[in-house]
Amino acid sequence: MTSLLLKYVETPKDPSVNFMLGYEYEQQGQIASAATHYLKAADNFTSPIMIYEALLRTAICFKKAGGRFETVIPLLKRCIALAPHQPEAYFHLAQYYEWQQNWHDSYMVSSIGLKCAIEGNKLLDYPGKYALEFAKAVAAWWIGNTEESREMMHSLWMRLDTLNADYQGYVLRNIHSIGHPESWTKYTQDQYPALKRKFPGAERIVRNYSQAYQDLFVLMANKGKQAGYFLEIGCADPFKNNNTYLLEKDFYWRGISIDIDFAVIQRFRKERPGPSYNSDALKLDYSQILKENNAPKVIDYLQIDCDPPTVSLEILKRIPFNEYKFNAITFEHDFYADPTIREQSRAYLRAHNYELIVSDVAFTVGKSFEDWWVHASVPVASPNKDTSNLIKVARDYMFDTTALKNSS
Repeated sequence: MTSLLLKYVETPKDPSVNFMLGYEYEQQGQIASAATHYLKAADNFTSPIMIYEALLRTAICFKKAGGRFETVIPLLKRCIALAPHQPEAYFHLAQYYEWQQNWHDSYMVSSIGLKCAIEGNKLLDYPGKYALEFAKAVAAWWIGNTEESREMMHSLWMRLDTLNADYQGYVLRNIHSIGHPESWTKYTQDQYPALKRKFPGAERIVRNYSQAYQDLFVLMANKGKQAGYFLEIGCADPFKNNNTYLLEKDFYWRGISIDIDFAVIQRFRKERPGPSYNSDALKLDYSQILKENNAPKVIDYLQIDCDPPTVSLEILKRIPFNEYKFNAITFEHDFYADPTIREQSRAYLRAHNYELIVSDVAFTVGKSFEDWWVHASVPVASPNKDTSNLIKVARDYMFDTTALKNSS
């Protein structure tokens, strides 16, 4: 450092000396001094790529100091103008726009940056191409390109071990929030060989509709039964993430659908053939509804999926278990949001002679939201039971995921 200072005294305009001095100050955490020398270097370099690096390091210093959008963004734009094929400035600019919640500009800049042909310089606080992919995925979500966002985040998740530790955490947190793309979360016929829980008729299924393969679980528990009967409480959309549409469409089931959302039930009445009720599920007499619809005494599937989970628990307690038996039940306890409901629901169902088959089902890694049950009289093979304390990602439970990853 002393020799650099002496050189600076002798040649205060030497861009290389200023650049090296700026770097030394930056390493010592003297950000203001570092930025001053980087700017002097940029003023005296003649090489566009060296000016680019000096200006970019100035921007990084301001970034470390916090804020300064009005200073940093013009610096980064000038960097891009100097070296449009370098990816680092695009990354930092996309990140700044993200901090401003300027999602459209973040999306645009990261998209352009991803077209750069070169790998980039990690010494310029540039983790790698995956950082631009992540920035674009986040921006895509906020501008409404939700499926594109899921696809990009999923692609990063598939390469998780190639990301640095910070980005591994970022990707996992985002996957928890937004989920995997539909192409990953939905069953298609070409995945049949990887299906671990096979049942009669599974080979004919073209696709499923549940969010976490509940429809496949119900068919497995009922051994691929044809013409079964269901009661779904909290039915939501008649097709998207729906647990009964596959049963109805391909296995000729019928049943009753209930939801508090008037628009949802209007769609059900238009698109699905069975009876549907637009009502607060806490105020219904389920014994009366089942009798009105001539429901069999043995009902093949009960779904309870309402928010918040306290509501689901109260609905569970209103089901006439003394009059009707349910072969399979999926109960949403949302343990990740309210850890008290899970144990109460388990105690209640066990008291009514139901056996927990799959505990703590998760849509994706880390968020347990549901338990899967059968009546004690329904035989389920031991390999299909998993009640360990571990969270079960539904995809891992249903499929040989190694085979699926290799084919993706």
